[in-house]
Amino acid sequence: MIALLASAAWAQQPAMLRNESELQECLDTPACETVFTTLLSESMLEMGYLFQHDGLAGSALTGKGNGLVFELEVHTGAVGPKNLVLENLRIPPAVPRFEIGYQVGSFTFDDPYPQYAVSVYALPPLTIDGYQVLSAGFTGSFSIPLGTHYAWAGAELDASYGSVKGPFVGDGDVIEDIEPIGSLIDVETPPCDSTPTGCIDRFRSIAVVPRIGVSLEPADPVFLYGKLGLGWLDGDIRVAYDESVWRMRGLQPQVSYGGGVRLGDRVQLTFGGVTATKREALSTDESRTLTRFMGSFSVRTGDTRYWSKDEVVEPPEPPSAPTEPSPDATPDEAGADGA
Repeated sequence: MIALLASAAWAQQPAMLRNESELQECLDTPACETVFTTLLSESMLEMGYLFQHDGLAGSALTGKGNGLVFELEVHTGAVGPKNLVLENLRIPPAVPRFEIGYQVGSFTFDDPYPQYAVSVYALPPLTIDGYQVLSAGFTGSFSIPLGTHYAWAGAELDASYGSVKGPFVGDGDVIEDIEPIGSLIDVETPPCDSTPTGCIDRFRSIAVVPRIGVSLEPADPVFLYGKLGLGWLDGDIRVAYDESVWRMRGLQPQVSYGGGVRLGDRVQLTFGGVTATKREALSTDESRTLTRFMGSFSVRTGDTRYWSKDEVVEPPEPPSAPTEPSPDATPDEAGADGA
């Protein structure tokens, strides 16, 4: 109930202008302000969604074992139709990340241990079609068995940072194509157009997402998971066209789901998705959700498999040495002892 009230009070708000803008005259008209703000807010929300992270093998809910975990992940952006601004962007539809973590909690079927994990992940600065992309973050998690090894409950805390530099608005061409904004303003050649770097906009986002969840292991080596999260999002964009800065922040409920398979003692494949809310004020269509998908390939250095104690083969006991006959024994008794 507290989470629902907080979400309603601090729900993701439309982007707000933090300083002066060359578009102010247009923004003072209801038609222009509504269209431009909604387009910009939705674009910022979806770009920030691309950089959010959801723990897979590096999470204690979905990864089980001891030692270091090396993981290669791919997170897509929000799937589905794009608005006019996003259609003009050439940022990648998916972002790869390399993650390294450490886990504690190797266990057996008959004696499951609690699981603890920490990990860091990053995408070093990568330039694609003139856009520079950077992503990094941290995840901490734990899970406990619910009586047996078949079901686990736990929690995660994920903090992520992402940035993109590139011509989102550029020299104003994108603005001219937006109806009815293009007909309300006279796009002039901006000062940034004559600089060596050109009209390069900058977007940054921070997301902190606590989650609770469960994972089920109906049959070795398959597992399933589900998580509920409430993320705090904070993003800003600097538009080089007029040096204006826009900022948006607030809470965003989301649900994660997926599963995977553990291959042998070291390798794990994990696949899943995340669906989050999108308010009407941040949407140019009738959609009220954002969905992205992710997958990962991971290798573990420590113990990862678990087994039943009933399957452990005990080594055979060595044969006992023959007993020496007593000095007072009769010949018949001595023969029987030495037999």
